[in-house]
Amino acid sequence: TYLIAGYPLHLVTLKKLGRRSYDLNDYALLTLLGIKGLWIWCAGIICRWPMATARGRKIVTSRRVRKTYLVHLVNFFFLTLMTSFFSNEYDAFSNSTTTAIHSVTSGNRLFEQYHDIYLSLYHLIFVIDTGIAIVGYSTASRWLDNRTKSVDMTLYGWFVVLLCYPPMNTGFTDKFIGYGTPPTTQLITSEWALMLLMPLILSCYLVYLWATLALGFRFSNLTHRGLVASGPYRYFRHPAYTTKNIAWWLDNTHVLTNFWSASSLLAWNWIYIQRGITEEHHLSRDPNYKGYQQKVRNRFIPFGNAKK
Repeated sequence: TYLIAGYPLHLVTLKKLGRRSYDLNDYALLTLLGIKGLWIWCAGIICRWPMATARGRKIVTSRRVRKTYLVHLVNFFFLTLMTSFFSNEYDAFSNSTTTAIHSVTSGNRLFEQYHDIYLSLYHLIFVIDTGIAIVGYSTASRWLDNRTKSVDMTLYGWFVVLLCYPPMNTGFTDKFIGYGTPPTTQLITSEWALMLLMPLILSCYLVYLWATLALGFRFSNLTHRGLVASGPYRYFRHPAYTTKNIAWWLDNTHVLTNFWSASSLLAWNWIYIQRGITEEHHLSRDPNYKGYQQKVRNRFIPFGNAKK
């Protein structure tokens, strides 16, 4: 397939969109260079050629090759994860939509119909969100302008991100800050109050989805694929993190009845604040992002001093 379509496309891309900064960081070329360096390194060790060993090690450990390895690692990990999320959310959306249709046509109580429709819309938001993420992680092209410019090289940056995803958040993080674990009681029991709360939760997640749509094919964790200053990013720099965390509080008011549960949810908020800070530390190496920070001063709260 590559010989028939890939190589000609590669030549056309180099001809039409070729730039030295891109060509020297081409994933395919750097991957081949890394494989070549690893081969030279191993051959040097086996044949006891110190010069070959040193040359191979220099190639394999060069910054550009290491960046390519990390790009592949990020894409593989998150593509696998998002595919699993998409499958789960699609099944949940399909089931909840069927339930909602049956609830409406069967003339169930108003609250039951309302709640079933809410669940259907809730899962639809994440079907779209994870679907875009799959495209972002599986497709990187100069034609889409979503090639990786840099990868977060800090251990702390990787740590706070991985805390939020399986297997870390289920096998490790939840054991220490599982805000649903301590015994709690339901704070809001009125059906009318819950019917007012559900649209607020959906509104938060719609802004979260708006942020994903603004990122589009540049969607990615731990990598910089280009500056996005449209959509909610015109008003504050981390709209997805802010609205997701607000939605958690609205959707889990029961944590307010237990000090440790509330503290655990606050701990999750802190983790996402750290994600925002480490992302900015990484992205601020790009002069364009520093200009964006000067224009959009608000980090997590969308009010006040954004400059036009």
